[in-house]
Amino acid sequence: MKKPVFTVALLLLTLISVGFWVAQILGKQNQRELHTLGIESLANQLNHTIKQRMEMAQRLALDSVAVNSLKAPPKYQDLNSIFDTANLVANTDLIYVINDAGTVVASSDSPDSPLIGRNYTFRPYFQESIQGKPSIFPAVGAFTGQRGLHLSVPVYIDSKTRPAGVLVLKIGISEVEDILDQREEKIAFVSPDGIVLSSNQPEWLFHSTRSIPLATRERLLRTRQFGFKKIEPLPFDSSRNWAWIDNKKYAIAHTPIIIPGWELVSFSDVSIVRPLPNLYKVLIISSLSVTGALALLTISLLYSVQRRKKTEVMLINAEKKYRSIFENAVMGIYQSSIEGRFVEASPSMATILGYDSPTDLIHGINDIKHNLYANPEDRTVWVNLLREKGWVNDFITRFRRKDNQLIWVSLSCRLTQGIDNNEDMIEGFCLDITEKIKAQKEVESQHAQLIQADKMITMGILTAGVAHEINNPNTYIISSAEILSDAWSSAAHILEEYYREQAEDFLIGGMPYTTFRENLPALSGRIINGSRRINRIIKELLNYSRKDTIGTNELVDVNRVMTSVETLLNSTIRKSTNHFSMQLAPECPLIRANFLRLEQVVINIIQNACQALPGPNRAIVLSTGYLPETHEVVIACKDEGVGISQENLNMITEPFFTTKRELAGTGLGLAVSSSIMRDLGGTMTFESQVGQGTTVFLKFPEEQKNS
Repeated sequence: MKKPVFTVALLLLTLISVGFWVAQILGKQNQRELHTLGIESLANQLNHTIKQRMEMAQRLALDSVAVNSLKAPPKYQDLNSIFDTANLVANTDLIYVINDAGTVVASSDSPDSPLIGRNYTFRPYFQESIQGKPSIFPAVGAFTGQRGLHLSVPVYIDSKTRPAGVLVLKIGISEVEDILDQREEKIAFVSPDGIVLSSNQPEWLFHSTRSIPLATRERLLRTRQFGFKKIEPLPFDSSRNWAWIDNKKYAIAHTPIIIPGWELVSFSDVSIVRPLPNLYKVLIISSLSVTGALALLTISLLYSVQRRKKTEVMLINAEKKYRSIFENAVMGIYQSSIEGRFVEASPSMATILGYDSPTDLIHGINDIKHNLYANPEDRTVWVNLLREKGWVNDFITRFRRKDNQLIWVSLSCRLTQGIDNNEDMIEGFCLDITEKIKAQKEVESQHAQLIQADKMITMGILTAGVAHEINNPNTYIISSAEILSDAWSSAAHILEEYYREQAEDFLIGGMPYTTFRENLPALSGRIINGSRRINRIIKELLNYSRKDTIGTNELVDVNRVMTSVETLLNSTIRKSTNHFSMQLAPECPLIRANFLRLEQVVINIIQNACQALPGPNRAIVLSTGYLPETHEVVIACKDEGVGISQENLNMITEPFFTTKRELAGTGLGLAVSSSIMRDLGGTMTFESQVGQGTTVFLKFPEEQKNS
């Protein structure tokens, strides 16, 4: 008996030693993975920031302001103000335009050095972009002395093959360093030549990670990439997997970024031990527990071989049954913590959420509430229900898959306790019900469309009838008012002569003649104007409810339409905003349309823009342009008003829908305008953001010269 006990004790000690050894190996592996993931996350953030700014630079290069700045002679003061505004909107440090001779012709204000007239032919980004290639050049400002990322793109005027100049957008280095400062590791932003341009370790700046050849030093001085700094080597070698810094050992990870040859280098202190994920702890503890149980079972096997066989068979069958259910279930099966991380997941759960495997899912989602739920508050409601009842069935919400696609799911789960410190855990099932929800919504949408169609038919009939009924008495009112006005004009001479003869006031209809003489023309005018407004509303109702033939066989110059509209609405515009501007594209192609009906549409859009402004300091910009790739002429009206919610944006062209009842809005303006645009063969689209404003685009095919 003593020998088996000694053997079991020795086996247990061996297992404990192996467990600690495995834990150390897994801990080191976890440390390396966290280090690599951290630097890759920083690289992704930096790449995203650079891509956003490059797209912004490319859009600015197409803008008429950038193009016009290359046409002589530029008005520097005006361009400086415009570029200052663009610089502020783009959240960048500097924007400037260089002509094909390498001279800066337009620039936003530089707090360190004026750039107008400076020559940049020595800069590599100018040499690349003037050849038609976008370029990214991290460097010290040649004249400002400030570090940053210079993003350059070619600017074309007439020729599409030879740039007329280069637009440069500079991102300040502080934006890069804000990203690097997120990590506790030592991070360096390193050039292809091994020189540190940015780091969360200020003493590393303008130092190299390796020796620099003389030819490279001469090239750097020629391009002034790092100004005239004396580049000294760092006291360690970053080309290896680890390095000693200040008597501490650091693991090194390299991650390339979107700028060719540039990389982020991360140094992680290996003495800082990060705890293993709970899943690893559970696996190790489970392994030791199972092995210990097997050791104890070995003792019992000494007394009962038959019992051992029966126990093994039961364990094997139970394991197979559970594993079969877990791996082959159609619905997703999972276990997660209350805090919001997956502990276990079945293959079907990974498939539902778009991940390659359960491991990919568990490591890919660290925060279920914010990474998985489309509406994070649903997670809070769900957890509160769990805490209250201990279980929840058929909780409907939306999940965001790995590919960012939104799906509807039904969750059924219960609270249980995990292995680690009796921590509350969630075990449950997840069912993808997206197709079911889509089918339900499609049925509801079709039903709503039928109701809406019936309502619109009825509305059209009622509108036409009511309009005709109102039009007849309104005709009598306006004609009678005009007759009374004409009669007053004729009688006024006689009454005035009588008033002078009497030398005193007399009554007309109980009103002194002098009061009557002053007020009657205004009263008649109000009656006539009111009747004419009723007449215009009736015409808009009839235009919407009855499909009229609109003559479109007319060549129209959209710039003339814009000029005419500005003249007509000059008073309204001046009362609404102090910042109205028109940007008319020169030699804009003609379109085939109807001048007056197009003018009506633009008037309605500008009036809406004026009403949307919260104050006169907000701007309205009216512009025209031409899209050669689609052969379309574009009219755009951009306001800095209150904006339109997404919900209302889908309804603004419906008749009688308005958010301006207090301003006597009828809800017919955009509905009629939309109908006119369809008849003219054009399109009307909207882009809006609440609190920032709205842009309306009118697009027409250009008139073909050979047609």
